Amino acid sequence: MVYWQGCLLVVGMRAMLGEFLDKRNVFAVVGVSRDPEKYCNKVYCDLKSGGYTVFAINPKIDEIMGDRCFHKPAPEAHGLSRG
Repeated sequence: MVYWQGCLLVVGMRAMLGEFLDKRNVFAVVGVSRDPEKYCNKVYCDLKSGGYTVFAINPKIDEIMGDRCFHKPAPEAHGLSRG
């Protein structure tokens, strides 16, 4: 019985991960900086190189890696909805 529950958990996790990593998803990375060693920058770069649509958010930066950096999250301004 425990094995069966474990299998359901693995299948459920795979489904959730697949849903999360769907290429149609849009991500916002809050806290990107000009320092390439910062974790947020690594996440931003990985998502971008993976083909995802990613918005950089930092109130003190106008551009990161040639992309516009937004000063605050505003999904409605980009035709996106929250949630």
